[in-house]
Amino acid sequence: MTSDEIASFFANPRQPLHRRFEAMRLFFHDRCTARDVADRLGYSLSAVYNMTRDFRKLDDPAAAFFRDPVPRGRPPVRPAQRLRERIVELRKRNLSVPDIKAWLDAEGEHSSSERMIDKVLKDEGFRRLPRRTRAERLSATAPTLRAPVSVPLTPQHCESFQCESAAGVLCLLPWLRRFGIDSAIEQAGFPGTSQLPPLPSVLAFLALKLASVRRYSCDDLWCMDRGLGLFAGLNVLPKTAWFSSYSDRVVRKMNRRLLASLGSIRNQRGLVSDAANLDFTTIPHWGDDVRLETHRSGHHGRSLVGLSLALAQDPDSGLILRSDPSTRRDTASDTVLEFLD
Repeated sequence: MTSDEIASFFANPRQPLHRRFEAMRLFFHDRCTARDVADRLGYSLSAVYNMTRDFRKLDDPAAAFFRDPVPRGRPPVRPAQRLRERIVELRKRNLSVPDIKAWLDAEGEHSSSERMIDKVLKDEGFRRLPRRTRAERLSATAPTLRAPVSVPLTPQHCESFQCESAAGVLCLLPWLRRFGIDSAIEQAGFPGTSQLPPLPSVLAFLALKLASVRRYSCDDLWCMDRGLGLFAGLNVLPKTAWFSSYSDRVVRKMNRRLLASLGSIRNQRGLVSDAANLDFTTIPHWGDDVRLETHRSGHHGRSLVGLSLALAQDPDSGLILRSDPSTRRDTASDTVLEFLD
């Protein structure tokens, strides 16, 4: 804008709010008469009197004409005082941010994220924890488990031990028995040995999945966790080499028998509704196998070489009813009909 245009902006206001501001400035600051203000800005005489009357009643005149700029981004969220006190209490026990989040999620009273927990700790003046050994981390996070008994036992029959992540895993055992999943595993025909029957073998895999153990081939300290071994009916879990060799002995028909039994359990228990969500998702393949097709990946926003996985999910319970990774582009419509059959 030129200097003349800027001067015209102040001399000839066009916006209603700007005109009212200029009218009040001329009347109260420049001591102009109401008739002069009306003639200069195009108001009627009664309109000027009404504006001056209403302006005198304002507690904060600036609020009628000016507003503070709206801050950009999300408004700052301050956690509840009870949640902040709980985070500080857990940090005083030398728990890291992921450990604190795990405790809060287990308690179920507060909804939190690692970023929010880290911000609370910084606001409270806590520094980062020094590097600790694995034994020190376990001593800070691991609860003490005692074998549940229905009748009093003498101390010679009880044993206590520490475990890293089996406290929640053990809570699943009554549900496995209640829904008959242990019987379904035994009837599926999985391989076993005299030392490791089929049921403990499959539960050993399930224990690692439930404990969210990642890269267990690089760090095998989990195989000394007594709690995970107790879940599988063993003293400790087998080592990594056993899991690899056992997986080679499992064939597709064993898994299909187990899935068929689980489907019967779901239907008998009324865990699924009469509707299903069926969708296709792409599992990318980052290798050099040119035999795979190119499929659209909504997560990555582009087409990728990989597998097209057909997933059917129960909308009420969230259970996966069917998964088929062999879907091809020319047979996608047939996959829907096969699922309905």
